[in-house]
Amino acid sequence: MNDGAVLTPVRHPWLERLAADPERAVDSLLRGVAHLPGWQRASPTEALMALLGDLAPEWSLLDGAVLGWLQIRRAASDELLIRPGGVQRFIRETGEGLRVAWRLNSEDGCTLPRSTAWLREQMVDLLHWADGFTRDPVFDLGRVLLTAAAHLQQGKELRFLWLRLGDDAATPRLRHRLDAALLGLATMPGGLAGGPSHDVIVGLARWADLTGEAYCFVTSCSNIASVVMDRSPGQALTLARRAVLWDRRIPCVERTSDGAGSFGPSRAGRSGLVGSAAPRSVQSGPPCRAGEDLDRP
Repeated sequence: MNDGAVLTPVRHPWLERLAADPERAVDSLLRGVAHLPGWQRASPTEALMALLGDLAPEWSLLDGAVLGWLQIRRAASDELLIRPGGVQRFIRETGEGLRVAWRLNSEDGCTLPRSTAWLREQMVDLLHWADGFTRDPVFDLGRVLLTAAAHLQQGKELRFLWLRLGDDAATPRLRHRLDAALLGLATMPGGLAGGPSHDVIVGLARWADLTGEAYCFVTSCSNIASVVMDRSPGQALTLARRAVLWDRRIPCVERTSDGAGSFGPSRAGRSGLVGSAAPRSVQSGPPCRAGEDLDRP
């Protein structure tokens, strides 16, 4: 053997198929029928991360093929639904394509610029379309698309969407979408470091308000109590009031000299905001009425 010989790495056969016919190679990969020696157990996204590396030509081919594949999915969904597997197969396969688009969009640089640009431009229409493919918490194309939107957002243009989604998650049928709403709020650019942002606190508070979970929220979130008080004191007070009103075993919030309610932190320390019972400073009295005006001084 010649010691000076240079060994040329063998290209993976799927890369050869990608170079020869990008659309067909991507279609077989995202449908889970591609032959991937060494990566048969990997998801499409994991396989692509391992196979492509920094190969610029292949990234460009992949970008165009993924974009075309997603556009066909949207345009020809009725035809695809009549295949064996029906709507569940359609949701699973289309979800893989969406995951590829956002998970391969690295922080250092966008590897699939055309696919991600199309998703951002069409996001509102796509969300309306995807809502028609919701079977249950497992098979929910809208949830997958919302996760992609959270990772691909570039500003605060979707803030209203995330807050509305948190409100919608108060209904049992959409409860599983709460994590997507909070992810969207948490990943909006421009947030403060060091804990949950004001938007996340507001989103959680609105959800807790609509579901009647305010008491559980206030009494179980000791890890973010100081953040609530520091970044959204008004929301913290509202939650405290609602928690007291909904749990009829706890007396009404005592009134301070300025007419505002006090709850926990004034005497028990900051972590007292989320104590397991009413703070010691709360005076005894009849239980609050459920219909009492929470903002009344």
